[in-house]
Formats: sequence, structure tokens, C-alpha cells
Amino acid sequence: MELDYPYSNHMVLQRNKRITISGISQGNEVNIMILDQNYTVPVNNQKWEVHLELDQPGGPYTMIIKDELDTCVLDDILVGDVFLAAGQSNMELEMRESKEKKLPSYSKNVRVITVPKYIYPFQDDNKRWEPLTEESSSDFSAVAAFFSYYLEEDIPIGIISNNKGGTSASCWIKEEVLKDNPKLKSAYYDHYYEGLPSLEKQKKETEDYYQGFNKYQEELKEFVNNHPEMSLSQIKDIVGHTPWPPPKGYYDYRRPSTLYEHMFERTLACPIKAILWYQGEEDSPQYAVYGELLKTLIDSWREDYQEDLPFFIIQLPEYKNSHFDEIRRAQREVSRLLKNTYLVTTLKTGDPDYIHPAYKEEVGKRLAYSVDHYVYKRNKPITPVLDENTLTYNQEMKDHEVHLVIDDVDCIGHIKENRLILPVDHYHTLCYANDDNPVVEIESKEGIPASPFKIEK
Repeated sequence: MELDYPYSNHMVLQRNKRITISGISQGNEVNIMILDQNYTVPVNNQKWEVHLELDQPGGPYTMIIKDELDTCVLDDILVGDVFLAAGQSNMELEMRESKEKKLPSYSKNVRVITVPKYIYPFQDDNKRWEPLTEESSSDFSAVAAFFSYYLEEDIPIGIISNNKGGTSASCWIKEEVLKDNPKLKSAYYDHYYEGLPSLEKQKKETEDYYQGFNKYQEELKEFVNNHPEMSLSQIKDIVGHTPWPPPKGYYDYRRPSTLYEHMFERTLACPIKAILWYQGEEDSPQYAVYGELLKTLIDSWREDYQEDLPFFIIQLPEYKNSHFDEIRRAQREVSRLLKNTYLVTTLKTGDPDYIHPAYKEEVGKRLAYSVDHYVYKRNKPITPVLDENTLTYNQEMKDHEVHLVIDDVDCIGHIKENRLILPVDHYHTLCYANDDNPVVEIESKEGIPASPFKIEK
């Protein structure tokens, strides 16, 4: 008897939702016992699945799974809230690569799992659920780890880290959904497949690329070990940057919809509490359609989960000459348009000269406070939200002079009593901080920056 991925010891099961446990058996029926509940289901074509629901958070519990030939015992199971940490490299960036290196402390009630990365050739690292410790956090998402540390919930927390660096949001959307949208089909699907060589040549180019890529990774790792005093950006100035991009084609993990099939769907059967999304860097060259792309991803994922899940968009930080300004505005607009969708600003945490800022604690903290506020209804400092009709923010703001652009003219406004005061009575276009590396002048009393904006009337 075998269990499907990702069921294992140490897992966290989402409370108050329908949970599916599945696997393969050579027997005729399978029996599951957990928390004095007993379920028996038939085996059809060697496949079986059991549906159960657990209401109260707690644990650790034991799950016993039996068929006529075998018994499987899963230990140290918790029931609580599970979060999906998705996106690309800044969500993927591991704790050991961050400036902080570790959490201030570790809770026995936090469990994590990292979905194996789909690359060529595909390698399954066989990782399953594990407690978040100083050792296990080393190769776990730094943002997600700090999120768990600052989330003030006295229940078990599970985090599914399902992300891959250098990927467009189009990689994470089902193929039929992407092709059904004419704008996205043209920009991402059709455009990708234009002018590809033969399948044989695609394979040869991919194998050559990864041979060089793996050699570079070995040299980089050796240099990092020999120079612990240097930052990763300093080291890459010497050894060079990661060979990029991989060749396009069938063997490319960046191919539209590929990671939806090979990574996202792997944990789709596991119910979750909310989605934490940190992505947009790879789509900055196509910023004009990013709003449509992100909205499509959110809508389609909610349909896949059959639930209007809370969706937290982590807005991109500072980075010069990048089109991040346009991506940030698209992210803000999507958060305004879609219900149960929230924006988490990261301004003042970025590195204008490096796309992977090394400090991740503040990002994880702001994300955790936002989830605490919107999901658990706690009074936490969050990203200020602007009412565009009254130009009033929804919380206490710092009084401050603000540089604005009104109808293409540079102007000075003021934040006073939580309201943006303009030097004009009427306008057609109002802009604030529309720059890839903006100066932050509007922030809450707690120091959390407001999002840049462009308002058109």
C-alpha cells in the first residue's frame, strides 16, 4: 500500500474542511482510523480515497491506514490552518540565503513542506512534511518561515511552499484557462511557441544548458563557503550571475502551464486556509497585461479549490530599471477589483540594485500581520488602503509632505489627518511614487508604506 503525495508523518490537516486522503492498494478495501473516527472505502483499479473532516485544532494524532495486506501508521499529525506560499524566486529564496539566516525561535506547532521543483531533468527530492526547526528552515522559504513566526495564532500552522524562481504567472495557470483568454493566449501561449526548433534540438539545447548551469552552481557554492563574509550580490559580481534563461521548448519549466500541471496540482487535494502570492518579477517586461494575468490566476485557483479563498498579493519592492512600478500598480488594482484579495506592500525592504533583497523578516512580518487582520480579525498594523473617492486612508497615517504628479505637473501635497490634501481642486490624473525605485513618503503611524498609485478620472 502506498499513500499519494504529500501525505506523511508530521502533516497538518486543514480544520473545518473536507480532507481527501488517497493512495494505491492491492487489496479490496482500505480502512482509516483517526481521532476515534473510522472510515472504510473500496479499492477501485488499485486506487482508493477517503474523505473526512476534522473540526477542532490540536494534536499530535496518529492515523492508521489498513488494507488486507498492509498497515501504514502516520504519526505526529496536527489539525490546524494550512497556507499555500506560492510564486517565484523571492518567495522561494531559502532561509540560508537570507540576511537573517534563522528565526528568533521555533514553535513545535509549525510544520512545513516544500513541493519538489520541476526542472529538467525532473528530480523528486522525496521531501514530505516536517517540523519547522533551525535545521529544516535552512532550505525553506525565508518569507514563509518569518510569516509563521509572526502569525499570532495559538493553533497548529502548516505551510506548503510551492514556488519556482524565474517563472511567469502563466506557468501556474491551467492551459485551457490561459488559451480561453484571447489576450493572454496571444501574449503568453502563442508568443512562447513561435519559432521553436525541432524537439530533438530542444532536448540537446536543454541538456547543454543544464550541464553549464550545474557547473556554475558548484562553483558558486564553493565560493560562498570560502567567503562567508560576503553577500550573495557581492559574490555574483565576482563569479558572475546564474546562466539565464534556459532554452525555450518542451523541456522548459517556464513553458506556459507547465508548473500548474507538475507542481500546483500536486497539493491541490489538500485544503488550505489562504494563498500567499509573491510574484511578478518575471512578468515585468509584459507589464501591460499583468493585471489580466494575475486576475485570471486568482479566479482560476479559487475555482480549482472550489472556494473563495483569501488571496494575499505581496507587492514587489524597489528595483531600478525594471518596470516594477507598472507591476505594483497592476497588483494594487487587482486587489481593489477582486473581493477577499489583499495587498501587502514591501517598499523599504528592497534592494534597488539587486532583484533578490536579502532581508526577508520584514516582508514575512507584514504578511503575517495582514493575515492576522483580515483572516483572524485581529488589530494589526497593515498596508494602508486609500479610498480613491475621498482620498482618505483607512488608518492612522504620518503627517507628511508628499511629492505628486497631477496632470503631468510636479506638485506638493500633504497627508493630514489620514487624508491626502491636494494643491488643486480638480484633476484628471493623480500619481504618487510612480517609479521603479520610488521615494516613500506616505506611510502609516507604524511605518508601513502605502502603495504607489495612478488615479484617472
